[in-house]
Order: sequence, then C-alpha cells, then structure tokens
Amino acid sequence: MNKLQKYNNIIFAIFGTLGIILASFGIYQLIKDFIPRSHNQNAVISSDKVAALSADNKFQKILDFNLPIELDSTKGYYLFSIDQKTLHEPKQFKRGETVSDYYESMPLGGGVGSRAALSKKIYFGNFNNFIFSENCNSNFRLLFQFRVSANRVEYFTLPSSPLLIMRGASIDTDKDGVLTQRDMQELYIYNILKDTLVMVQNANSTIIDFKYLHHINKFIIKYGVDDNNDGTFNYLSEPSVLKSYDFTSNKLESILDSSTVNHAFEILAGKNGTK
Repeated sequence: MNKLQKYNNIIFAIFGTLGIILASFGIYQLIKDFIPRSHNQNAVISSDKVAALSADNKFQKILDFNLPIELDSTKGYYLFSIDQKTLHEPKQFKRGETVSDYYESMPLGGGVGSRAALSKKIYFGNFNNFIFSENCNSNFRLLFQFRVSANRVEYFTLPSSPLLIMRGASIDTDKDGVLTQRDMQELYIYNILKDTLVMVQNANSTIIDFKYLHHINKFIIKYGVDDNNDGTFNYLSEPSVLKSYDFTSNKLESILDSSTVNHAFEILAGKNGTK
C-alpha cells in the first residue's frame, strides 16, 4: 500500500467517524423533539391558550367519551371517563350552535373505546372529566366544574361512604402550554353519597402515589417536594414525604414521627458515628 492509499484511508476513516457522530446526533434530536410533541398532542391545553382561542370564538379540543366503567355492580355505580382529542385546525363556533349539536353531527364508531384497567378498581388514562351515574339513568353527575387533566382514578369502598379519588393537574406549573403529568399533581376526592368534590392540597408538592390501609382506616399519600421551586418534581434529586389524610376533617398529618425520620437521615449522612 503506497502513501497515497494510506492517506486516503485515514481521511476516509476520519470523515466516516464524523459522519456517524453527526448522524447519531441528528437522530437523537429528532427523537427528542418528536416525543414531547406526540406526548402533548392530545393534552389539555393551558388557560392562556384557551383564553386566546375563546377570544376568537374558536376551539381546538373535542371530547372523546369512553365506555362506562362498572365501579360497583351491587350498587349500580358507573363512571364515564372523558378524554380529549385535538383538531388539525381550530374550529369556529357557529352562531346558535351548541356543543351537543357538534357531537350529534359526528359519525358514530371509531375512536371510542374503554380504558384497560390495571385492576378492578384502578384506572389510568388521560382524562379531562368524569361523569358519575347510578344504573346509567338520567341522574348524571359531572365531577369537575373546572379544567383539569387527570391521569388516575380509583374507587374506594370505605365504611362511611364510597369515594372516587383522582390524581391530576389543573395548573400549568411547568409553563409548557399544556396540562400533563409533568405539572404538579393534585388529589381530588369525590364523595358519592354527599355529591361533594374536595381538592387535597399540600404546598409546593406533587402527588406521587396514594394508598388506603383498610385495617387501620388510614389514607396515605406520598408527596414529592418541589425543592427548587421550578414548578416540576425531579424524581432523582428532590425529596418525598408521607402524609396521612383524614376524610372527616379534610386535614393532612405527618404519619412518621420527626425523631425517627431525623435518625434515619443521620444514619444516611454519617452523623451518628456510622460510616
């Protein structure tokens, strides 16, 4: 192999490596840009965007109804979850037209389906509202009277009253223009017998998970704390706390005593002589 061939091989190897690096970077950018768009395409849009569309007498989100969920067959409790879809272009409200007129004119079939349940009483999805009904009669109750993006609903049978407990967001805390699970999550408790909806709030925190302990009648909530106040929760670097919620007083209490928590932290931080 002469010097010219060696030189050409070296140049080819250098530019080939650069080409692979640039191609990989381009693919990464495409994936990174595509995923948020596909994730947020059918998300509930923020209040600012809704206000801008409303000012022009337009809308771009439409309701997507799912088949009813049977919560309790003995009591005849059913729940209709409502998702949302995005029109390709904003649609103008016509004079005298109502929302029901719009849906009555749409063809039936396709695009409506039941959500898969992870268990009998827990359902996950991308919901903007729920309609509760007993025996699917004319007494239909719309649970939310404000805009929300809910991602989890769970049915609890408590001694005092059956409850629907939902996790979701009503405020665009990360300021990306849509309501998603990246926003700080809130907890909503609907009392079926009293027909009341309560929002459980814990300052500067998001709902990570919750669980009802039947034998001791305690409802435990795991909160993630937005330690740097950026409107999002970082699962890798920000702290979490456990709270106990009282359904009667609607109050949150610490479930673990401070001395035990402090002791655990001292062990982790090596402050008690351990290494």
